[in-house]
Amino acid sequence: MIDRPKLPPLPPFCNGPFRALHEHSSWIVGESPFGGSEHMLDMRGWGFLTGQGQGLALPNEEAAKAQRETMQWVVDAMNEKWARDRA
Repeated sequence: MIDRPKLPPLPPFCNGPFRALHEHSSWIVGESPFGGSEHMLDMRGWGFLTGQGQGLALPNEEAAKAQRETMQWVVDAMNEKWARDRA
């Protein structure tokens, strides 16, 4: 059995600052209590952004921009909450 430090009270299972991994990823990561990055959230919605029928049917470039901007909005909100809780 691995002797690991105890996790902090939940939530969160990881701390900020949070950041978006934009290059070929839709992950938002934070800092693991064990060191390094921890996968916190996977931004979804590509099918809706680019899909036909009930989707928005955006071109790939516009869909990628919308997803990046939404990811950054979520990261900013998470970091603001994290900063408030630390104060």
